[in-house]
Amino acid sequence: MATNRDSPILSLATEIIIEIFKHCLPPCDNPWPNPETLENLRRDLPWPSPSEAPLLVVAQICHQWREICLEAPELWAAVAFDDTRSIELLETWLPRARNHSLTLFIESRDFDNDRATTLLHTLIPYHHQWQEVHFSLPISTLRQLNNTTAFPRLERLTLAVECLEKTSDPVIIRGAPLLHFAQILNVPDVIVDPPSNHLSSLHLIYWDRNYAMLSQSQGSLLLRRLRRRRSSYPPTRSKLVEYRKQDDFGFPYASATGTTPNYRRRCFSGRRDFGGNGRALIL
Repeated sequence: MATNRDSPILSLATEIIIEIFKHCLPPCDNPWPNPETLENLRRDLPWPSPSEAPLLVVAQICHQWREICLEAPELWAAVAFDDTRSIELLETWLPRARNHSLTLFIESRDFDNDRATTLLHTLIPYHHQWQEVHFSLPISTLRQLNNTTAFPRLERLTLAVECLEKTSDPVIIRGAPLLHFAQILNVPDVIVDPPSNHLSSLHLIYWDRNYAMLSQSQGSLLLRRLRRRRSSYPPTRSKLVEYRKQDDFGFPYASATGTTPNYRRRCFSGRRDFGGNGRALIL
């Protein structure tokens, strides 16, 4: 058994050891375009990567370190994960955060709907702890969020879809009163019900040439993608709160002035079907 004399680090205060352990956590690079760079909003979070799982290794060094790791929920409060990893590892990780607010960075790499859905179902029991959530998942998986009625701590939300599927059902986010940042990437229809009074920054990004539509209906905020058709430009005025004419790059923007007065930033961007750099508009 290691003693303080054998291992000087054990003579340090527990708080200092925990801080050292925090610095062992590797950062996780964001795998999709992040419009936060437009506003210098990106934060450098020490998200752990379960592929390396440093805390799981540290916890095996000695029983003192294991006790410190397991008694510090903040060490387990952020996790990056994808559907190529063992879900059992995630099931080991999450309970150790106890009741701490969670930062989740979850993506689908295999585009296996069943496995992605199983992954999300592993996270949903902790929905009341979600604080910052970044999901890049199939649209059919994201719709599993519709059955969850409350996200009491959710402040920042990113929903992204890499492969579009034919669908008519929206993704519904219910009961997120603290939500102040939302980022929607290529998700056809999203409903925030009811809209958060704190929502001040909204980003809509679509890879093809589409319209982004915002509207309020019966207390809900609807973010809808409308495909541009040459025969119908612009769409019916009743479907958009405000239009902006096509810019010199060829991408039509639509804004939502007046629907949510608390917005300080609204970003709409898109990219041509045949490639090229995206264009963005901040209102």
